Amino acid sequence: MSALFVIGILLIVLFGFSVSAYLTYFKFSIQNFIGKLVIFVSLGVILSIVTFTISLSLIWPPVM
Repeated sequence: MSALFVIGILLIVLFGFSVSAYLTYFKFSIQNFIGKLVIFVSLGVILSIVTFTISLSLIWPPVM
């Protein structure tokens, strides 16, 4: 059970940072490297938290 939880967390973080990388490097026109890095990390953390919250509130309770 804990292995599935860890795999789920890793997939959520991977999804959050993948979407963040796509938005930062292909959609936003930021030329500054530090600014681009800050936006990438901030969006990655925010999207990971939002995805984790959605998965806990919508997906997990019906399974248990």
